[in-house]
This record gives sequence, C-alpha cells and structure tokens, in this order.
Amino acid sequence: MLQCIINGSRLNVELSDSDNNLISNNNVTIDINGENYTKTTDSDGKTSLAINLNPGKYLANIAFLGNDKYLNANTTANVDVLSTIIANNLTKYYKSNSQFEAKFLDGKGNPLSYDELFNDAQTALNSNGNGVIPFRWGVTNFLNFNDLTTL
Repeated sequence: MLQCIINGSRLNVELSDSDNNLISNNNVTIDINGENYTKTTDSDGKTSLAINLNPGKYLANIAFLGNDKYLNANTTANVDVLSTIIANNLTKYYKSNSQFEAKFLDGKGNPLSYDELFNDAQTALNSNGNGVIPFRWGVTNFLNFNDLTTL
C-alpha cells in the first residue's frame, strides 16, 4: 500500500503491506511532470521528494514494483504547487501615491508574516502581518518578473 501526503514543498510517501506493516529499504518510483525519480524508503517505510516545479497542478504517479516478498502497488497524487509571490503589474504616474507591493507566502499558501526576506546582503525586507511588502524605488528590481511603468 502506498500513501502520499503533500506537505508544502514535499511529496511524502509511505510504503506498507496489507497489514499496515511499514516496508523499509525498498525503491519507490515517482513520476511527475514527465520526470521519473527513484527514492528508497527509510527504516520507517517513508521517503519524500522535494517538489521544485512552477506553480500549477500536477499529477504524480507513484509505484512500488514489488519483490519476492511483496506484491506491486501504485497510486496517484494530485500536486498543487502554489505561487509563493503574488504581485500585479503597476503603472505609476508622476507624483502619484501608488506603490508596488508583493505578497509573500509559504509553500502552503500562508502569508509570511513579519519574516525578514533577503535578496542580497544589502537589502533586508520585512513583510507586514499579511505577508505584504511595499517596495520603494531602490528595491523594485527584487521582482524582475513584473512590469513597473512610470509615466
């Protein structure tokens, strides 16, 4: 039996027999987004795979091929990778008060509240209680995937 739990940025797999006895030191194959990964269960019958994919929905196929003692088993898991940065493009007009903001989340979609975030050794950014960071002109290059237009 294969059991899968998605925990933030990891896909956790537990391998057990029909009596729920954990199966250690056996290979499990995980196929996600066209890539195959072979992981070995630990002494507790568990293994995991770090999920390093772009935000989106994925289907993971997990398989244990069996051996001379255990039959094969397989299952699937829906993996929903959430964006950890949410920001909108901004058109800023001369002398306007509009400000570029970005919201930072953990791998489960929860705001990073009051966490200090670093882009480099010279820039320290602190989020408010909702994970939102307002950017001033010196730090807008931190998010190079959004457009900031000044008119």
